Amino acid sequence: MFKIKGFCLYIPFALTAGVYSANAMASDSYNQATFAACEHLKNCAKDNMQDIPPQYREMIEQSLSSMCQSLPSATSIPGFGPDHQMYGPALACMKSITALSCAEIDKSGASTPECDRLSNM
Repeated sequence: MFKIKGFCLYIPFALTAGVYSANAMASDSYNQATFAACEHLKNCAKDNMQDIPPQYREMIEQSLSSMCQSLPSATSIPGFGPDHQMYGPALACMKSITALSCAEIDKSGASTPECDRLSNM
């Protein structure tokens, strides 16, 4: 977890479980939703960096700029795909994160009922 002015940069398990594949990203709903959620979290974090000292801001911005490049693809996780029991819940989690406002993410750390269901599986 990473705090930026009260903002918790929370990347759920479903975002960090594998390696991003550009080819798979274009062809799969889960990959597209995961990338959208990551980009949304990244943009919210960037919006909350005004109180970060400049010498740290550059380092954080570099980390943020590359964070969505190492996301899992559905094909990089053995056995994970539309027929997997966790695929639907993982997809719902990613979509629910993207639907949150930055203020909601700041308040809840990107915790949603959909992600809670996924975490409890």
